[in-house]
Amino acid sequence: MKIEAKILKTFIEKVSVNGTLPSIVLRFSKEGIDVKTRSVDNIAIVTGHLENDVLKNPEDMVLPIKDTKLLLTMIKDFEGEIEIKKVDNIVKFFNEKRQIDVVLASEDFIETELKELPSFATKFDGGILIETAVMKKASNNMTSLKTSKVCIEVKDKVMTFGVGDKNFDSIQEKIKVDYADCKNHYGETFCQFVNVIDKNVTFTMKNDFPFQLSEKNEGMLIKYILAPIIDDGKKEE
Repeated sequence: MKIEAKILKTFIEKVSVNGTLPSIVLRFSKEGIDVKTRSVDNIAIVTGHLENDVLKNPEDMVLPIKDTKLLLTMIKDFEGEIEIKKVDNIVKFFNEKRQIDVVLASEDFIETELKELPSFATKFDGGILIETAVMKKASNNMTSLKTSKVCIEVKDKVMTFGVGDKNFDSIQEKIKVDYADCKNHYGETFCQFVNVIDKNVTFTMKNDFPFQLSEKNEGMLIKYILAPIIDDGKKEE
């Protein structure tokens, strides 16, 4: 089975959120590559599907990756097309210039894989298309103000990404949207998601409910789900 190295690297970056989700299971089939995973603290879910037209000679294969940061480091120097071959508990990525062997975990070791999505993940509405740039500004504002919380609010057809508390230093980024009023606070995982998004995304949210960001990019569909901060603003549930 073969794939362009750049496409595989981009897909793994996105579904692992640049390695912040340490372990994932890549499931290859004739339909493409699929990932369903959650964060260790159980506040975030990421799903990804890579279309089969980017694969040459696709086959069924399950790759439980125990260290996504290490894998990204190992594959980053590949150029062009690479071949993927699984031999016992090792997966080989290679072409005529380079080869790496990665020791796989057992499937049972990857406790963060989701066989099925939770029921709430089917209850998102169609959402709205928004520019990634406004979210990246909000993420940068969180860094500038040294805070780990962002308030996302839609009121009177204006979406606001607010960083900072009332009567303290604060920054608000605003865009016009056609969406129902809602408001939630989210933690620093918001920044991690935003940092791996390249294209404009479909955004879905309602009061006291996770948001979902959906990104279509180079034959792949990635969905990021994050639970809101509840009550005291000190933890995400």
